[in-house]
Amino acid sequence: MADAAPPPPQTTPKSADKGPRRRARGGKSGRRKKSAAGSDFRCALPPYYRDTVAAWLRDDCPSLDVGGLVVGDARTTATLWCKSSGVLAGTPFFDATFDALGDCTVAWLRREGEHVDATGGKVAVATVSGPARKLLLGER
Repeated sequence: MADAAPPPPQTTPKSADKGPRRRARGGKSGRRKKSAAGSDFRCALPPYYRDTVAAWLRDDCPSLDVGGLVVGDARTTATLWCKSSGVLAGTPFFDATFDALGDCTVAWLRREGEHVDATGGKVAVATVSGPARKLLLGER
């Protein structure tokens, strides 16, 4: 007598399969779990990211800084505004930009990875103080 073929494996409908996975990732609240390092993702950056920022600055101002001639080195403060709702990302690159320019101070009002709600209008996320010409170079 020939052996009977094994029964086909049971499958779960795709709609039923998606639900548990979605809950496992974010839970009922929809919030993502923090990484082991918290919400500071600097540990994921390559060790040469500051070199990348320096290359961006070189590309943006390869020679004479005409804007710097106009505004000079008067100390001033600029505000970084969030105009659309979203998650604040890229703070290490922002910091590295103004570190590379020198004589600038960045004060964060929000944290990397924080959701910023700008539905009621623009929201200040940081201020930068320093020589006007350096703020303009970093702003580009």
